[in-house]
Amino acid sequence: MSFRENENSSNRHGNSDGMSDQNHDQPAFESACGDGSLDDIDQRIRINELRERAREVGGGEMDDWTAEDCPLDLQEAFWESVLAWESAPEMTYVSLMADRNVPTPAPETLNDDELHQVLWRVIRGLASINVFLSHTDHLCDRSLYGLLWGDIMRQPVKHVPTSELWHCELDLLGGCSREDLIALQTYYPDDWCLGDWDSAFLGPKPESVKPEYDRDRRLPRDSREAS
Repeated sequence: MSFRENENSSNRHGNSDGMSDQNHDQPAFESACGDGSLDDIDQRIRINELRERAREVGGGEMDDWTAEDCPLDLQEAFWESVLAWESAPEMTYVSLMADRNVPTPAPETLNDDELHQVLWRVIRGLASINVFLSHTDHLCDRSLYGLLWGDIMRQPVKHVPTSELWHCELDLLGGCSREDLIALQTYYPDDWCLGDWDSAFLGPKPESVKPEYDRDRRLPRDSREAS
């Protein structure tokens, strides 16, 4: 079992509309659109300062390219999120939950009813810091909590202070292992987006099976994707 932590934030490896990581020597503010007003010039200066600070924090290896029609507001938000990501400390979700008084007891100390309650407190606690789970319907409560408690929540992660600029998806089948891909095709065929089935690597294509559990539709969602 593996998972993918997908940070939908603007970081040194990411991109935003009109922004991408490519080798290019042209300063971002030179290609930005604007009306030439003093406010416009001030914003270009702020963008350049954010970019240079992000580059310093990130070790100096951060090239960028900016589309000519990329709005200055979008550029500024992008570089604010890049700087936030590069400056963020590494923590674990266990420690982050402890900071928020969300207990994470060992699964073997809980009966099924207790574990169900603990699991949902953890799910809501993660959502409070913009961390959202997906593809969990094939796992019972005990299997899901065991995976979170024993593995996912103990791995070091970048912790960006909660803001609308950042959210993270913990895809329980996002690791792209053979096991993950087979489970994805089996239980969530409508989410398959990897092209033709590779029988040489994955074996015979499995028949679709309805997941045994009905949790995903009740999971907290990123408010930006709920509309």
